[in-house]
Amino acid sequence: MQREIQSLKDELERKGTLLSEEARREKEREYQRKVKELDRFVRDSREELRQMEREMTAKILKDVERVIEE
Repeated sequence: MQREIQSLKDELERKGTLLSEEARREKEREYQRKVKELDRFVRDSREELRQMEREMTAKILKDVERVIEE
């Protein structure tokens, strides 16, 4: 996904002035869409990792409590 975004950015920088106004705007919209998708993916992945960390920490604490009680 990052390569695709970088490719779109490079294309806009190289060919932006050669494209028609509408074509340039469409490429810019596509670029912005891809950036938002990547941001959403990163945000969702981080949240998923935080949730997994919370679950694993809770399990470890439960195991430690059980060992201490024995």
